[in-house]
Amino acid sequence: MRPDPTPAEASKAVASRFYQLRTGHALIGPYLKKIGKRASDTYWRCDRGVKQSREHLFKSCKKWKFQQAILWAEVRKKTKKRKGQV
Repeated sequence: MRPDPTPAEASKAVASRFYQLRTGHALIGPYLKKIGKRASDTYWRCDRGVKQSREHLFKSCKKWKFQQAILWAEVRKKTKKRKGQV
């Protein structure tokens, strides 16, 4: 069994995911389509047929509402800005 990562390792993992999202290399629809792993960039969990983008996942996807609420509450607490201001 592998021990829990140290805080430094956890920070590196979070930073890595952040930069993957920022540069368009996260494992979401458009990138997976670009590298030939998926035929479409639409989000398979949404029945609306929308593109699986950062904006969709973090702001409007109904499947992630609970996680979005937690994320934007933290953003509001740290920056004093709301979802539409960031």
